[in-house]
Amino acid sequence: KFEFISGSAFHLRSILGESKWSLDSFMNMPREQLKSVSKELPLIERAYDSTNQGIKAIQEILDLAELESQKIEYNFAYADINKFFYDLGEEYKAHTVAKNIDFAVNSTVIPGAKIYIDAVHTRLAIRNLLLNAVQFTNPGGKIDFDVKEKDDGFIFTIHDSGVGIPKSELPKVFNKFFRG
Repeated sequence: KFEFISGSAFHLRSILGESKWSLDSFMNMPREQLKSVSKELPLIERAYDSTNQGIKAIQEILDLAELESQKIEYNFAYADINKFFYDLGEEYKAHTVAKNIDFAVNSTVIPGAKIYIDAVHTRLAIRNLLLNAVQFTNPGGKIDFDVKEKDDGFIFTIHDSGVGIPKSELPKVFNKFFRG
């Protein structure tokens, strides 16, 4: 099962990768060269965004298949907690600006503090939480992404003004593919 999913996802990612390469080339052209297609530009931008979303979705499928197969390999190393945290926040600023969401990234951690983490998998988990916050927060809403020290560790929190999850649905939050 894992081999089939990973093989299929790799093939789809390759196809989307070719589309992305073409769209990247197009999107990086000077705007004055794009005047002849100005009417189609919003459609092309939508295709560009959809291609990027498709590539991310395929990567998430691969990550999930890897987790389920228990063939996942962790790679722990020390990382600067503030850099890790602020880099994650930067990834979502464009999404929040486009949706008119007030997005604050705050850290009370001392500069240079290190954390021993698997950066790839930790980033994946936090990205999913941030994506949900952006997706379910209405325009004009607010998202706070914070990190602070606690005892001998760190706590990441994401607070948003989104619709939330009904209390009756909370026990299902950790079920695979659950949507509140």
